Parts: sequence; structure tokens; C-alpha cells
Amino acid sequence: GWIEHDAGRLAPARPLPFVASACKEVPQPPSLSPSTYSVLPPPRGAISTMAINGAPPQAEKSYVKDIIAGVTMACVGVPQMIAYSELVGLPGFRGLKTAGPSMIGFGLTTGHVWLSQGVTSVSAVMAKSDLDGDKYAEENGTEAYVQLVCLYSLLVGVASILLALVGAGKIAQNIPKPVSTGFGWGASLSILASQMPDALFARGKSFAKAASAGVLPSLPAFMKGAGGVMRLIWSLINPMLWGPYTVPFAGLTIYVLMKGKEYLPKGLPKGSEVLMVTALFTAVSAHFGYSEYGNVVGEIPKDDGEASMLPFEVRTEFPFDQIMALAPKAALFAIINFSATVSICAAFEKEGMPFNANRELLAQGTSCLVAGVTGSPPVGASLSRSEVQKMLGASSVVSGIVNGLVLVFLLPAAALLADAPKAVLASIVIASVIKKVLMPKPLLNLAGVDAAVGWFTAFAVALCDPTIGIVGGVVLYFALSVFKKSKAD
Repeated sequence: GWIEHDAGRLAPARPLPFVASACKEVPQPPSLSPSTYSVLPPPRGAISTMAINGAPPQAEKSYVKDIIAGVTMACVGVPQMIAYSELVGLPGFRGLKTAGPSMIGFGLTTGHVWLSQGVTSVSAVMAKSDLDGDKYAEENGTEAYVQLVCLYSLLVGVASILLALVGAGKIAQNIPKPVSTGFGWGASLSILASQMPDALFARGKSFAKAASAGVLPSLPAFMKGAGGVMRLIWSLINPMLWGPYTVPFAGLTIYVLMKGKEYLPKGLPKGSEVLMVTALFTAVSAHFGYSEYGNVVGEIPKDDGEASMLPFEVRTEFPFDQIMALAPKAALFAIINFSATVSICAAFEKEGMPFNANRELLAQGTSCLVAGVTGSPPVGASLSRSEVQKMLGASSVVSGIVNGLVLVFLLPAAALLADAPKAVLASIVIASVIKKVLMPKPLLNLAGVDAAVGWFTAFAVALCDPTIGIVGGVVLYFALSVFKKSKAD
């Protein structure tokens, strides 16, 4: 039970010694006067259990802290938003242009105080793989690909909501551990392969694709990811083709992001180093005219259509003829994407923050629907951003809504990043996955059948696509489990 003491704050019904003098414990709740004190449940969305160190729970909300947290989150997240948009295969500026509305939609429907969402490296690479992004954009143009991405976001949103309504939120919790472990490594390798050309070559992916065209063998259509992995190897063994100005940008960015935290003031929010290194190298790029030597984000194109009264775009045209082909992939995407949310929430639950799986799945669906209408790829929960939101002292979902609102009205400031080197943005993504690829400890810790399933899933995800990897891994897991059990009998 909870009681309200004279200061108006909530405290345990059996107060600790240092708050005992301020609290009025009442043995008979029915006799309480509402004007003085009352038995209350923990407020919705607030931390309702004792902290690990034994301190009383922080149950009250602080909207001032929430606003500060939301503004800070928006500022430190800008470089990643641009980088992950590039990872999907879309122009970088769209990452900032479309991020806000889906965050607002998520904030209005989630029940979790610390959970933060947006386009993540994993959701980006999954969407691009499922849509065969490079090929589709090359054959149909960038605008047609944007429309396809928006339709996919809508389908993921619909699938998430339908799954939530039938109480399927716990499905994601039951994905076999070796499958999810293998998926993590395979997705990280795919991300590394897609970003490395931009970090090594002055003209990035387009140069790498053209220069390696006559060298790399053709592959079966179902091996979508193998070309990227082979291009990664080709890029690494041809240092004579690396950009002399591009590689220093990339190398310094990776070093600062992986080691620079040791030299920064401990009071700075997590992610500040990303904002600082991006701002520094953007200024250097603008001063020395790096755009003549390598790829930069570039100016945000002006809309040719009629001016809108809204500060964000609203999409009305979608390639509906693609629904049947994309619907199954969207449903699987919704489950896999939500599995990351479950993992994050489970970790926070140990710190006293409970969650409702079906409600968070519904929130994922709502945010993806908003993403589709406003031009964004599918979104999902981000561990790093959620940790930052928790560290900044977020006490309610207001912080996430403020984050989205700031981004909606921040678009004019995106012009400041026009000279940001793409090598820097690619390196931000690389820094987040390179240790996972080079030191796959979770995979190496698997043994026996689990190890076989884990490595199969990992290479299937990296060399084919996430759908084949996940489905194949689950089938193999249950097949080997049945075989092992029958052999034991």
C-alpha cells in the first residue's frame, strides 16, 4: 500500500526511518480524509518498486525534467537519424524530416517511461533487405522507393496492432535464444557491410559497386546479402582505392566514439560524443570544401508541390499492388522488431519498471502507422536511446512526446548538416556494431545444437536476408530439438 504524507509525495505504507516523521500511517484506510491523506496505488507510468540500493521509489513526475530530457534526446539523436536513413537506402535528410511524428505517436500510446523508439540500425537493414531497396530504387527511382517504404511501415503497423489485439505480444518472448543470438550477429555483419564503402571510398557505395562489378561473381537471387559481404571483403583488401581524405574522417570518428568517452566529462549525457564529433567534422568539411573530394549529406531539396499547413509531410500515394507480396514480411518484421522491445523492457523490469507486452506492441503498431503516413521507415525500440532517456531522469511519457515535437520543428536547422561527410555518418553506425562482429561472444558461448542453430541463423541473415534467417533458424531449432529428443528416447 501507499500513503500520502504532508508534503504531498507518495511514500511506502511502512515508511523508512528517515521519512517516518513526515508520514502518517493510517491503520484503517476507510476513515481517511481525501483532503489530508489517502491510500493510493502507484501512479500509472511511474516507478513503483523499491530501487536496488534500498532507496524509496521515485514515484512523482517532474515535467521540467521530462522537457529537458526530450530536448536533449532530440539534439543528440540527429546524427543517427540521418545515418540510419542512409542505411535504409533513403536520402539522409529524410531521417530528420520524418522522425518526429512517429515518436509523438509512440509517446501517446506507450505505457513505458524509459522506452525510446525510432529507426534503428537493425530495423533499417531489415527494411532495406525485405524491400530489396537498392534494386528497387535503381529501377523505379527514389520517390517510388519512398512510397514503398511508407507502405511497408503501414503494413508493419497494421500487423503489430492485430497481433496486440489477439494478445500475441508474448510471441516475441518465445523466439529461441540461439535464433535471436544468431540474428543479432548476422544483422550486425550486414550493417557493417552496407556502411563500410562510405567510410573507405570518397564516393562511397556507388564507387564500390562500380569498381567491383567485374570482379565479384553473380549469385542466386535469394542470396541478397552475400553481395554486400563480398563487397565488404573487396573493400578491405583494396586500400590503394581508399579516399585519402575520407579514411581519416572515418577512422577518427570511430576512435572518438569508441574511446573518447573516457576523456569527456562524466556529467554529459550519453550520445553527446556523437553530436560533438559530427559538429566538429561538419565544420572542418565546410571550411576545407570536402564536398569536392567526397560525399556529404547535401542540401535539403525544396518541395515543388503546394505549401502545407503542417510542419511535416503527409503521404497519400502508396503502391498498393505490393501489399500481398509485403504483408507476410511485414508480419514477421513486426514480431522480430518487437523482440528487441521485449529484451529492453525485460532489462528495465529488473530495475523496477514493469511493462505490458501487448500494450507496447500496440504502441509499436501505432508509431509505425504514423511513420508510414508521414514518410518514415518502420520504427522500433532503441536500447541506446532508452538508456539515455533513463539516465536523463525521464519520469513520464512526456519526454518522448517532447522529443518528437522538437524534431518536427527542428527541420530548418538541418541545413547546418549539409556539409556533414557521409564517411562520418557511416562511421557512427560502424562504431555501434563493429565490436559485435569481431567479438561474437554470445555466439561463441553457445554449444551443441544451440551453436549449430545460432551460426546457421547468423550466416543466413547475413548472406540471404533476415526473413530467411529467422524462419530457417526456427525450423532448424525445432527439427534438431525433436531429433535430439527422439535419439535420447
